[in-house]
Order: sequence, then structure tokens, then C-alpha cells
Amino acid sequence: SSGINAEYGIAVILPVHFGYYGFMLWFPEYLKHQSESEGTIRPPSYIYTESFYVSLSALPPNIFTVFLTDRLGPKRILSGSLILSAASVFLLWRINGPDMTVILSCLFNAVTTPVFNMVDVVIPGLYPAESRGTAFGFHTALIRVVSILATWVFSLFIDSAPAVPILMTAVLLLSSAVVSIKLPNMTYKH
Repeated sequence: SSGINAEYGIAVILPVHFGYYGFMLWFPEYLKHQSESEGTIRPPSYIYTESFYVSLSALPPNIFTVFLTDRLGPKRILSGSLILSAASVFLLWRINGPDMTVILSCLFNAVTTPVFNMVDVVIPGLYPAESRGTAFGFHTALIRVVSILATWVFSLFIDSAPAVPILMTAVLLLSSAVVSIKLPNMTYKH
């Protein structure tokens, strides 16, 4: 049972990290392209301001997960956040204009933050206590390799239509959401 749960865990984290890191590399270039296509010349500092807002959007969900993980359970938060993440990135495909895109990017980051928090709770719990540290290290190394691969793959889409990377990210997140339903419940009662 532990082996099957570990396989489900890997099937959740790999698409999440591939989609997220690839998307976050590609997205600033997409914003720049949108700005240029609407004829707006934005100062170079605009990208940094956008990045600041996107980073700041992670604060409320971090607080949310601290206080509600025990009440709602990590699996429920993980699955729900994955579904919301897929929906929010899919919306980017339908929105035009850099300002609306930044708002949706903040939404994407906000609903994706609990995913990463819950992965750090769920994955070690899939293994027996004596091998959790090793398993977590293995998963972390695997995530790094997948993230590097994702940045390379998404860099191939920088000059292409935005539909491909946006839809690919949405599908990857949604597939992780479907697999996360198979993970065991990990609500710990005191």
C-alpha cells in the first residue's frame, strides 16, 4: 500500500512542478509580448512591479494553510487548490490585456501556494516514519530535475502562441488534481 501511495505522490508532484516552473519562466515573456502587441511601452521596472504583486499574492494562502490544514485536511486542500490552479491558468488564455493578466497571475499564484504547502505535508506521510527523510530528499531531487526540464521545454514556446503553454499547464495541474484524489486522507486528530 505504501508503494502505491508513493507512486500516486510522484504522479501528483511531477506534473505540478513541471507545469508551475515552466509556466513561471514563460509567463513574464508573455506579459512583455502582450504589452508590445497592444502598443504600450512599459518601463523596464514594470516587470519587477508585476513580479512583486505576484509574490505578495502568496501571503494570504500561506496564512490560510497554517490555520486550516488540521481542520480541512491536507488532501482536501491539495486537491481543491490543484483544481483552482488549473482553472485560473486556463482563464489566462481567455483574457486580453496585461493588467488583467497580472491580476489573474496573482490569482494563479495564490491558489497554487497551498499546493506546494500541502505537497510538503502529504509526500512524507506516504512513507513509513523510518524512511521519510530519504523519501523527501528523493522527491526534492526529482522535483529539481523536472523543474530544469520544464524551463527548457517552456522556453521553446516563448515565441509561439500562448495557447500551448497555458493549456499544457492547465492540463498538467488538472491531471495532478485527479491523481491527488487517490492519495490517502491524512487528517490528524489530536
